[in-house]
Amino acid sequence: MDITINKHFKNLFRSLTEDEFNQLEENILQDGIRDPLVLWGDVLIDGHNRYSIAQKHNLKFKTVKLNFKDKTEAEIWIRGNQKGKRNLTGLEQLYNIGKLYELTKNVQGGDHKSKGRNDQLKNTAINLSEKYNVGEKTIRRAADFAKEIDTIGEINSDIKDKILSGIIRATQKDILHLAKMDYQKKERIIQFLEDFPVFSKAKKQVEIEMSKNGKQQQIIKETKRKPPIIYQMDCVDFINSCKPYALLLTDPPYSTDVKDIDAFVNRWLYPALDKLKPTGAAYICIGAYPQELQAYFNAKIPKHVALRQVLVWNYKNVPMVKVKGYRQTYCNILFYQGKESSISIDDPSEGWSVFDDSKPDQRHGNYYHDWQKPMTLAEKFIRHSTQKGDLVIDPFVGTGTFVLAASKLGRIGVGADINKDHLKIAESRGCQILK
Repeated sequence: MDITINKHFKNLFRSLTEDEFNQLEENILQDGIRDPLVLWGDVLIDGHNRYSIAQKHNLKFKTVKLNFKDKTEAEIWIRGNQKGKRNLTGLEQLYNIGKLYELTKNVQGGDHKSKGRNDQLKNTAINLSEKYNVGEKTIRRAADFAKEIDTIGEINSDIKDKILSGIIRATQKDILHLAKMDYQKKERIIQFLEDFPVFSKAKKQVEIEMSKNGKQQQIIKETKRKPPIIYQMDCVDFINSCKPYALLLTDPPYSTDVKDIDAFVNRWLYPALDKLKPTGAAYICIGAYPQELQAYFNAKIPKHVALRQVLVWNYKNVPMVKVKGYRQTYCNILFYQGKESSISIDDPSEGWSVFDDSKPDQRHGNYYHDWQKPMTLAEKFIRHSTQKGDLVIDPFVGTGTFVLAASKLGRIGVGADINKDHLKIAESRGCQILK
């Protein structure tokens, strides 16, 4: 007997897993093929797995033929015949009900908005609700769910199958929520589901990405007239090439990142402070390590500059973990001033020596690297110590936060770094990179 396999009918439901297929094969080899294969003409309508096993082992089987008006009527029968026959997941059952509703209502009168049409749709929902023992609203929501699942399948058929089979964790509510999103966000969430097979996590990652992109675009917009300039060069070479500046605002590598903290500090600190104007100021962020403080305290500095205070940036928006000793959630900020320097703090709440600005957080889309400082902290120091048009220098610019803050506030931000990965991020945030 010649039997034709129609791909559309065969793929209406996901393939059995390897274990499921092996179990079916074992049962058939033991008991034979008890249920007949269903044909429409010579097209196989039901029994694809049994037919495959029969061919593999040259087994006998029976057939029964049914007549259908067209493919739609055949599909309605196939989907309706699955109730209680297969081990479908909850979402697969829901999807099947939704598809049945859509197919049946179209057969019963197309998409006309007449009273008769509405009665037909109601009858369709009632019939299915009675058959599947669920409410009419559930049937209609299932149809909406099925439509969105098909949209997902058009974007990525593999993701569609993984959602229905439960490999990707998603609920009916998640999918209906996805249906309300714009196409770009929807497509991005589906892409993230490859690496984050939980809908809520993929959605969160996209929101973080969109938030980060939005903030980047805002910074780019704010710095469009005078974008910060960053040179890809050594810190000391950069400092020596600078003209005197009003503010040195920087976050150099910590003692944990350099082999000899004393040699490192003595190499760059003096020339950097020496270029500071007598009216200028410097804020240098350093680690909370005693040996690092000692290295800076012992370093030689120019006579026209004095260390005025050790400020503290304190942050507590980090996970609580058990550690030996006390958890260090702060960094020191060495505040230097030229002999003619003064600061202006208009907001009294910013006049404390301890700053509690939150650490950039991956969950909020403003995080680029481990030691990144908050933009709000940089803006405070710039406002306190400079005027519009002043030159702000950062010889360890990283991803550009300090010079971006300077440019945003109408100052001239210029920096340098040798880390190519960080410079790429700085460029994406609106900085101009010069090599």
